[in-house]
Amino acid sequence: MTSSGTIIEWIALLLGVLYVVFAALEKASAWVFGGLSACLYVLICFNSQLYIEASLQFFYVVLALVGWLNWFSKKSGVQQIHRIQLKKQLKLLLPIFVLGLILGYLVSENTQQFNPYLDAQIGVFSLYATYLTTQKILENWLFWIVIDLVLIYLYVARGLYPTAFLYGIYSIVALVGYFNWKKKLQV
Repeated sequence: MTSSGTIIEWIALLLGVLYVVFAALEKASAWVFGGLSACLYVLICFNSQLYIEASLQFFYVVLALVGWLNWFSKKSGVQQIHRIQLKKQLKLLLPIFVLGLILGYLVSENTQQFNPYLDAQIGVFSLYATYLTTQKILENWLFWIVIDLVLIYLYVARGLYPTAFLYGIYSIVALVGYFNWKKKLQV
């Protein structure tokens, strides 16, 4: 993969930007763009030996379907932005972190994965953040800001500059999304 990226990476980037912008605007169509972007990133990450990221992208495809169904269906009960109690959130963070350590160890022992522990932590916390997004929980954006900033490093280190740029855009849109959703929550 060259530093200028492939056409597939640029298409995935565009679809990814559309996903996060529409998610910040609370549009169910975000999940279509997110699912398509994730499909392309499965291939990109696998070819770049980012196996956990490739697996994560596969789960994003599944979560895109869940998100679309939740946001589009009035029966899902996920129509309004809401918050999760800090105490409940803190109880979940330690097991998620431990799961990331276990996954990082397994991958480091069995593959040539680049930076397996960092990628594993990003993977498990990204799944959690995506789940929060599918449920319209405000705090999802705070997780995404941190995750996106760490992913910029990971993708630059692998020479995936367009994708690193995408995560720079994601981090800015996540900040905007947080304030946009927070304003809607207060209304």
